[in-house]
Amino acid sequence: MLGAENQRPTSPDGTHMAPIMSHGLATNSIGYLVTDDNAMVWRGPMASKALMQMLQETLVAGSRLSGA
Repeated sequence: MLGAENQRPTSPDGTHMAPIMSHGLATNSIGYLVTDDNAMVWRGPMASKALMQMLQETLVAGSRLSGA
């Protein structure tokens, strides 16, 4: 939809992920981290931990590490 499916997030500090910019939107998705042939079947605690990690470790504009 955004034309970013073949991109992967980078990590400028080795800990946080920089979002992928597409059409002026900063995006991040678990889909950027896995290949198309890998099924992602997560339940309960595993799914919520992955979501929290993505929310906490994605750099956003205005954050201390983003430089914006």
